Amino acid sequence: MAIIYTYPSGTPSASDNILGTQVDPITEENKTVQFGVQDVANLATNNYLETTVTVTNAQLTALQNTDVTLIPKQGTNKVTKILEISVFVDFDTAAFTFAQPLLIDYKNVAADIIGTIPTAIGQSVADTVLHYTKHG
Repeated sequence: MAIIYTYPSGTPSASDNILGTQVDPITEENKTVQFGVQDVANLATNNYLETTVTVTNAQLTALQNTDVTLIPKQGTNKVTKILEISVFVDFDTAAFTFAQPLLIDYKNVAADIIGTIPTAIGQSVADTVLHYTKHG
């Protein structure tokens, strides 16, 4: 058997297979099998949803008095975990005049802030992108 570092590197595609170990449910022994790369990718994101929300100019203008719901309540026995927030400000003709950073929070409680959009992003005079990843 070759030493692992002697194998060439490759770039996987969805139709490729990888070797792995699977427990046989009857004998409880490990057996070597092939898994499809796409099947492994699907397993890694099983039950995850990606949502895109467009906040209009009117909603941004009214933010001081009116909250915007980005993700509606999911209901009984459901949990929402925000993994990443990406913000794209599509500049048009005038910058906003936010005096403070925009807060992305849960239940409008300061202790539950998920992300902060800096004032500079809200006041930008050009198309701007912000990626925020919550750690922990």
